Amino acid sequence: MMTEETIHDMPGSTDEARSAPGSKFQEAWQATAYVVAIKLSEMGYFTWSEWTHALGRELRAHHDGETSTYHEHYYDLWQNALEALLVEKGVITDPHVAERAAMWRRAYELTPHGSPVELAAAMMSAGSHD
Repeated sequence: MMTEETIHDMPGSTDEARSAPGSKFQEAWQATAYVVAIKLSEMGYFTWSEWTHALGRELRAHHDGETSTYHEHYYDLWQNALEALLVEKGVITDPHVAERAAMWRRAYELTPHGSPVELAAAMMSAGSHD
């Protein structure tokens, strides 16, 4: 089962990917999703062919013919495809994805404007309500 530590310990830097000349990443999470997909494939969690098929399915399912909208949401679709493929391969479970999304949402709500959102904020908040 994929864990937070496994992803954190993967070689490669999303900071490098984001700041590379000609980078297409608007936000840090986009670079993270990009690097995670590549590294998980390299680590054998899925083949690159499986990845391209999963991404293609996601892109086709959400393509409305509007190029600007399509490009605007490309990395959202990239992330959706990655989550779906990891669930399909049994690397993660749907409840784990939903739980993690709720934690990030809570961390976002607890973060002061202009500060970086950190998952630890939601974890500390959850621990203080026990």
